[in-house]
Amino acid sequence: MDSHGNIWATFLYDDNLTSPQNYSHDVIGLVQINSSTGALKKVYTLPPSGTSVRCISYDNAMHIDENDNMYIGWAMYDANATSYPHGVVVKMDIPSADGAPTYTWTKRYGTNAGSTHYDVPYRIDKLSTGEVIVAGYERKDISGTNRYIATLMSLSDT
Repeated sequence: MDSHGNIWATFLYDDNLTSPQNYSHDVIGLVQINSSTGALKKVYTLPPSGTSVRCISYDNAMHIDENDNMYIGWAMYDANATSYPHGVVVKMDIPSADGAPTYTWTKRYGTNAGSTHYDVPYRIDKLSTGEVIVAGYERKDISGTNRYIATLMSLSDT
């Protein structure tokens, strides 16, 4: 919840939907809910730049700090290897109770671009030092078996 009394949540906007917007691949959606009434205030889609990029939403990958900075994490498929996603962390500013969030920065991370990789952010938090902590996992093929390995990283807030 932000300081304006809004509850925020993400969802996956499926590429089969044609209204209100038609995308060629799945994108992340963001909803704003009034915490007092439970009323849906606004719905946003967060399409990636690029023409053939699809996304996966992980609804736990969100954190809103005391200054109304919102951090959202999801996985975005590599345009050159569409079966394998990289992690994405986005920082947005929530300017007011009814204002649309604005992008501050976007960071993509992962290994082996263009080949086998699978990087997923699952939890985001912010320390009192200002560091943004992202926990998640990556999938690696080890001796012919898929292994899921925990990841933990610190990002600069700027």
